[in-house]
Amino acid sequence: ASWIGTDSCPEYMKKAENRLQQEVDRVAAYLHSSTEEKLLKECETQLLANHQTVLLDKEETGCRALLREEKTEDLKRMHKLFLRLPNSTTCGLQPISQIVREHIVDV
Repeated sequence: ASWIGTDSCPEYMKKAENRLQQEVDRVAAYLHSSTEEKLLKECETQLLANHQTVLLDKEETGCRALLREEKTEDLKRMHKLFLRLPNSTTCGLQPISQIVREHIVDV
């Protein structure tokens, strides 16, 4: 996903969300349903897990900026997307929850 370098975090998440839906639609139209889970896991890894730290830390549009600017729709999208990933200190909702904790303490 070459969008990571050029798009804001919210723009990237919208594109990732759209791409994941396109893959679901593609499976329904062309592939056997048994391939859907494996295909989506790979797409989630490539679109989300591999770029999570960069997305969350984007200076003007990452998680901290979204919290600061109260961008609830973008934060909901972030939660919905990263909920799909396995949870660990570097992946899934755990890194987001750490940023939210820090934001609460700073406010």
